[in-house]
Amino acid sequence: MPVTAIFTAEYVPEKWASYTKKNYAYCEGGEAREVVQGRG
Repeated sequence: MPVTAIFTAEYVPEKWASYTKKNYAYCEGGEAREVVQGRG
């Protein structure tokens, strides 16, 4: 099944907009990455 949840930055739905900064911080090794690594 094709993925339908890939959007360019200007078309990210409002309900998912808060994840843009979180994903960026994760990729850059920021604070959000430490929280994610603490799981499991």
